[in-house]
Amino acid sequence: MGRSLSGTGLEAQVQETFTFLPGALRGLGVTGNVALLDSEFEIPGREDEDLPLFQQPDVILSATPFLNLGDLTAQVSYQWTDEYVVGF
Repeated sequence: MGRSLSGTGLEAQVQETFTFLPGALRGLGVTGNVALLDSEFEIPGREDEDLPLFQQPDVILSATPFLNLGDLTAQVSYQWTDEYVVGF
C-alpha cells in the first residue's frame, strides 16, 4: 500500500491603479490575490478519513495596497491563510 495524493486549485489576481485620483494619489493602487485549493492525502490504515494535503490550506488571500510616485514605490502586504495540517 502506498500513499495517494490528489488535488485541484484555482488562483486569481487583480491589480488596479487608481489613475482617476488627483495629483500624487494617481499612483495609489491595490493588488489582490486569492488561491482556492482542494487536496486529499491518503495514509495507509486511514483510507476512510478525508485528510487534506500536509501544510496545504484550502484558502489563501492576500492584499497589497501600493503608492507609486515615479522613482519611489511604497507597499504594504497582508496575507491570510486558512487552517492547515502541520502533523499526523
